[in-house]
Amino acid sequence: MRYVFEVNKSETRNFFNDLIYKHLYSIDPSSIDGLLKDNKTEKDKIINLFFANVAMNEILVASAGIPRDFMNLFIDSYDKFLLSSGSSSKRISVKNLRSANSEWYETDKKEQIDKHPIERQLLTEIVKEVIENKKSIHFLVQEKHTKNKHMQN
Repeated sequence: MRYVFEVNKSETRNFFNDLIYKHLYSIDPSSIDGLLKDNKTEKDKIINLFFANVAMNEILVASAGIPRDFMNLFIDSYDKFLLSSGSSSKRISVKNLRSANSEWYETDKKEQIDKHPIERQLLTEIVKEVIENKKSIHFLVQEKHTKNKHMQN
């Protein structure tokens, strides 16, 4: 099963919901039980306690089915949410998520891409085509291209 939101919406949501639940429950079971009880919800809906609907959809798309990417974005966007204490929001917003995503790219991805001129040019062309021309914020790469060494970097 591939957990790509555009391909398998409910399965992807359920997979990452379970990932959050298992991670948080392993850290502090009683707090998670209390959180679920206080919010009158079940463990299969814990993701809804953390993300506003649009933000939840966006993180599922942004993480592209990769658990490590999802957890990094979740942690960083939750930090942004907590730091925006003046906000009346009760859940992670799209703004929190996009801010975290931007920072994460700068620290985790940009350095790697800048080391390789071909990959930098490839990314520049992708950004130009996907974001500027097609006005989209995400895209999928055909599986036949995923083994390309420039895509791997």
